[in-house]
Amino acid sequence: MEKKKLGIVWIVFGLVLVLAVALLARAASSQRRPSEELVLAQITIHEAGWDDTGDAEGIDAVLRAGAAREGISYRAFARAYSGRIWTGETNKRWVRHLDESCTAPEEWPAATVRRGVDSASGEETYVRVPHAPWRTYRERCLAVMERAREIRSGVRTHHCMSEPHDWGGAVDHERAARLGLIPIDCSAGDVETRNTFYARPSLVRGTL
Repeated sequence: MEKKKLGIVWIVFGLVLVLAVALLARAASSQRRPSEELVLAQITIHEAGWDDTGDAEGIDAVLRAGAAREGISYRAFARAYSGRIWTGETNKRWVRHLDESCTAPEEWPAATVRRGVDSASGEETYVRVPHAPWRTYRERCLAVMERAREIRSGVRTHHCMSEPHDWGGAVDHERAARLGLIPIDCSAGDVETRNTFYARPSLVRGTL
């Protein structure tokens, strides 16, 4: 009888252990695979900052079309297109640690460098000053997350004059011109996007 009871105990223990491992595996999988909304928000914050200028919608359109064109998932295309964000090879390393609840991310800077100009000599000056704490940015982060959810659900759509295939900042203008990319307007009314969006000639030939 004692052996039977002991056997039951071990069976129950085994089931509990299997359940615990399954739950841990699910949690790990969830951490490895952020939602599409979070991916879009992370890219938007990195590429365009906190304000609503239409960039998020344009970026989503690029990622959505690219994923369909390549036959891969939205997340996979986003990581292929903007992979440096998640490897930390940028000046906003903290972006990769953002979550949908906008808790304070790891690597949030304690200080920043402020550029100035010496009034006497005219020379540029750089002063290290304390960075604003995360709590002053959390509401802005939550607003971006909400916009990302609305975009992925179809409530918000891009304002581009045609489907965008790429985007880039000022540092990318020369390369875009060299590649022959066609700038397209993605502004929302009179609000210009922070990034420039482009159409690829090979994908719009005969349609523009």
